Amino acid sequence: DDNFIRVGKDGRFGIVDKFNNIIIPLEYEESILPVGSVFEVYKNGKQGVIRTDGKTILDCEYDYISHKNGWYAVKKENVPGVVKFDAGFK
Repeated sequence: DDNFIRVGKDGRFGIVDKFNNIIIPLEYEESILPVGSVFEVYKNGKQGVIRTDGKTILDCEYDYISHKNGWYAVKKENVPGVVKFDAGFK
């Protein structure tokens, strides 16, 4: 998306919009991947998900995250689960 720019400083990365507003602060590891209307972020070796408005959907505490149709398949400490963004764990 041309509205967002990946920025970095001192080995940490974040996202700013085209007006230079911070969307995701510079506290994440290099891999910040846009996936539709969210970003998959990595911090301390764990995955999380942040919306393009900066709201955290899933904290960086998962070993694995896969997203499809508003649902997230997750794995944390070898325990699989399913998370719906607006409903928490199911």
